[in-house]
Amino acid sequence: MTAWVILIAAFALIMHQIWRDRRTFPAFEALDESRLRRKAFANWTVDSFFRYGITGLIGLFLLDAEKAFWRLPEDLARDVAQLGDALSLSGNWLATAGWGLTLFLVIGLVLGAVAGFSMKADAIPKEGVGALLARNWREARWTALLSVNAGLVEEIFFRAMLFIALYQVSGSVLVALAGATILFAVAHAYQGIAGVLSSGLIGAIFMVIYAATGALWLVIALHALLDLRGLVLLPWSLGWLSSDKEIPS
Repeated sequence: MTAWVILIAAFALIMHQIWRDRRTFPAFEALDESRLRRKAFANWTVDSFFRYGITGLIGLFLLDAEKAFWRLPEDLARDVAQLGDALSLSGNWLATAGWGLTLFLVIGLVLGAVAGFSMKADAIPKEGVGALLARNWREARWTALLSVNAGLVEEIFFRAMLFIALYQVSGSVLVALAGATILFAVAHAYQGIAGVLSSGLIGAIFMVIYAATGALWLVIALHALLDLRGLVLLPWSLGWLSSDKEIPS
């Protein structure tokens, strides 16, 4: 019963965010004044901290899964291990596969960061996720905080709490993996179809890493690094964060 209540509340929070973003994000995309953009970044950081971070922690407590930061609940871990056996990833091989996928993702992040130096500013779209990129150092401070916060709170909410709640309701690891990933993708609807698809792919990778390793801190770090690469490092590589680009408040 508790898991059902948590899922209904979580679904309501996500749907409310989508409804709100349909009104507020187009207005943000049209903003040129840095002071107003920084205010929006601050509001998003605070809102997501409570919407996903605090709610996720409360949900984990109610699900009796406070230790989800470093290990999966025993019943979920057992069924994940059985799924690993079915995939010929018995014993430590499952965790090894998770760490191997982590290494693959880190290499991709490094290559993506290097590739950013060869990109041209006019190749960055003005809408969608492109509107979130920092345009000066003052904005970069906020997008850095936003990135770290997103990595923390979204992983607590989507990768841990929703995963565990869906498993408790369905009794299926696959249903829980798919459901949490889909909801994570849908929550990024403000980025358009491309954003939903890319978020779904990244979310699926994070989900597999968490299930295989049981290390929530690992996907928190990966998520934060991924967002920092896009919202801070990419604008810096494009030359947007030089001192002459600073827009007065």
